[in-house]
Amino acid sequence: MTILLVDDEPLVIQDIAAEISWEALGIQHVLLAYNASQAMREFEYHHIDLVICDVEMPQINGIQLLTWIKEHSPSTKSIILTCHPLFDYAKEAIRLNCIDYMLKPVDTDALSDLLRKTVEDFRRNSPLHDQENFWKQCSSGAYSSNT
Repeated sequence: MTILLVDDEPLVIQDIAAEISWEALGIQHVLLAYNASQAMREFEYHHIDLVICDVEMPQINGIQLLTWIKEHSPSTKSIILTCHPLFDYAKEAIRLNCIDYMLKPVDTDALSDLLRKTVEDFRRNSPLHDQENFWKQCSSGAYSSNT
C-alpha cells in the first residue's frame, strides 16, 4: 500500500511521517508532497492508494486536488487534514468520498487507528483478498466442484 502525504507546511507531514509506525500498519511506501502540483506529479510515477491532504494550500487547494485525484485515479481514497473546521470543507470532503476529516494538530494515535481500519478495508475489498480466500478454501477442502 502506498500513501501520499500532502501539506504546504513541511514540518506537519514530516512529523506525521516520523510518528506513525507505517510498517506495523502494513503500509510499504509513504510519499511526501509539499503542494498540490507535486502531489499530482507523484501520480505519474506511483499507484497511490491513499492521500492524506491539507485543505488550505496556495495555488491549488486540497479540495481542488482531491477533485483532480477523483478524476484521474478514482480508486485512490483520501483523508482531509485542516486547521479550518468549516462546514463547507467537510461537505465537499463528503462529496469527494473522503474517508475522514481530521483537525490539526493531528492526533497521531487517532490517525494510526484510522489508518489501521483503512488498511483492513483495503485488504478486505481487494481482488487479491478474494483470491487468497478462494485458495484457502480449496486447500482446506471447503471448495468442491461438481464437474
